[in-house]
Parts: sequence; structure tokens; C-alpha cells
Amino acid sequence: MRIFLRAVFIGLLLAAVLLAAGCGSTDTSTSPSLGLDIEARIDQLVNNAMSFSNIPGVIVGVWVPGQGSYEKAYGMADIETGEPMQTSHRVRIASITKTYVATVVLQLVDEERLSLDQTIEEFLPQIPDARIITIRQLLNHSSGIYDYEDQAFIEEVAENPLKSWKPEELIALGISRSGNFPPGSSSAYSNTNYIALGMIVQQITGSRLEDEIKNRIIEPLDLFNTDFPAGPDMTGQYSHGYMDSGTSGELRDITRMDMSWDWAAGGMTSNLNDLKVWAEALGAGRLISQAMQNERLIWMSMPEFGNVASYGLGILKIGPLIGHTGADPGYNSAMYYLPEKEAAIVVLFNYCSGIDIVDVTSLGIGKALFPDVSLPF
Repeated sequence: MRIFLRAVFIGLLLAAVLLAAGCGSTDTSTSPSLGLDIEARIDQLVNNAMSFSNIPGVIVGVWVPGQGSYEKAYGMADIETGEPMQTSHRVRIASITKTYVATVVLQLVDEERLSLDQTIEEFLPQIPDARIITIRQLLNHSSGIYDYEDQAFIEEVAENPLKSWKPEELIALGISRSGNFPPGSSSAYSNTNYIALGMIVQQITGSRLEDEIKNRIIEPLDLFNTDFPAGPDMTGQYSHGYMDSGTSGELRDITRMDMSWDWAAGGMTSNLNDLKVWAEALGAGRLISQAMQNERLIWMSMPEFGNVASYGLGILKIGPLIGHTGADPGYNSAMYYLPEKEAAIVVLFNYCSGIDIVDVTSLGIGKALFPDVSLPF
């Protein structure tokens, strides 16, 4: 789903969460080694964000080599039963999925089975301008292809969450509208790009995208709580996900959802510890060559991000932080890595609103941890 980060909201929302009244938290796993002052500031940011946006549950993890770590769960994983949030709970990670898909694509380039600058015509000739759109342009959202996940589509998904979608249907939706701009002339975040990449991976390998991610990333890194679930049900120990019901103050449980509608653009699940491992591997380029990591970290500005963020090959950059965020009905997530400190920050919500306050919370945590690091607020 689209990243909701907007420069105009950063300062306003950060001020709001810092000034709002705090709410209670449930500590299910803490490692009090960052210092009580920093931990108290993290708690304040999270509790006030929960109060500000009516978020049922939050999971936070911070890991700073040589300084310490902090893992904590707040609130409820299941409103109906009152089950408390646990740091081990899985959530839907939405667009963080793109970091896995992009890594598989870069591995295929390393294996000389694909080239970043080859066009996609042989794989997806039905896409307009396929003869000039490149793999690189799909990865960094400069293809110009329209994003099928517009507001009307998201409303349809929320109304019929168990519907199964085929990738071909999603591509058809994306190309049913005129392109945003000529390929390579600008950039605009489009989930259609990653549906296309998933289909290309499957054509090249002859395997399901889910299996390629499992064999190339999940198993080598021992990500035992990361999955690409089939059908509407999550596996393992998981948190329920919630969205506004349309009735004032009430939340709708939207945990059961067939994620085929988001697939390669955002269909995966994971948990706190696995995302910590993945943030570090992604930031260090562990599963690809140095040449491919250099390509991954070539940044392109996006008009929709203003001066706040830029995008590489399946990776987001905000100030010195690199990683990705995700937002789907029921869940909101942020995963960042700070290369100069080799530090990781992960924030997971079991609620998603129209304003991506998870970004504000994670950036606020970054500011609390590293006051000397320049962040865009």
C-alpha cells in the first residue's frame, strides 16, 4: 500500500504526539540498557501516538551496538479478548515486502539472469511503453505506470477482504489508466511496479515469488517468523489488525484478509526480531554484491515526498535512515537502519489511519536516540 509520509505533516504530528496526554502501556519484553531517560522518551512517544490515533497496540524495538537495546510491547493485540500485545507477535508488514522483492531482483542481476537497464517488453508486453520501461524504473518507481491501489480500490478491498486477486488483474487495473509521466522523466510511488517485478521474477525462475523469497532470504537469515501467507489467515502468533469502522470511536477487526490484492507490493508478515535482522542485512547489503548494493542506494527524489525522503531500488531514505515503511488496512509499520551507527529501529502498529503517524513515531525515536543526527524535522 502507498507510503503516506508527507513533509507537511511531520512537524505538526510530532508536536502533537509530544504534547498529547500519555496512556498506559503493557511491557511484555524490555531490555533496559539504553538509559532510563531515552527509554522514558520512547515510551512517551509511543503512548502519546496511541492516544492521538486511537491505536490498540504497538511494538517497538531499538538496537544500537555499543549502546544498548530496547524492546517493548504496548496495549492490546486483540480487543475482544483483551490479549496483550507481545514483542513476538507477527503483523502484516505491507510495503516493507518491497525490500524483499527488490533484493531477489538484485540477486538475479548478480546472477546475470537479468539486467537493471533491460526493458520489460519480453516479460510484460501488455504494459504500455514496455519497450522502454526498464527493470530499474520499476524498482525506483520512475516507470510512470499508474498505481492500481487508488482510493476506490482500497475501499473495494476493505469491503470485500476475502476476495482473491490474480497479479494479471492488478496489472490490468494499473494500465487501465493513463501513465503518470513518460518513463524515466520523473518518479511517483506505484504498487503496480512491484506486481510487475513479482511476475518477472516468476517468469525468470520458473518458481513462485513466495518460494524465491523463502529460499533466498528467509531461510539464509533464519527469519523463522517471516512468511508470505496464502489465503486470508495469518500463521504463528500474531496481532489482530484494526481500522476505523465508520462509527465514531469504534474499530473494525480486519485481520482476516486475502493479501493477493497486495502480493509483491505488500503481502508479507513478520515480527519484531525478524525485522531487526532484516533491517541490518538490508542496510549492509549482505545478500547481494557490493556493486548491487551501490546500485540499490542510488537515491531518486519523489515530488510526493517533498524534501523529506528519497527512494532507491526498493528502499526508502529519510535523512541518514534507510529502510521502508508499510501501511495496509489493519497494520502500519516502519523499519529503519542507520549505517553510521549500525543501529536498527522497528515500530509496528496494529492499526492504520490515513496519516502515517508510524513515521513520526519512528523518526521521533531516532531523534531521541541520536540527537546529533540530522533528521527532517
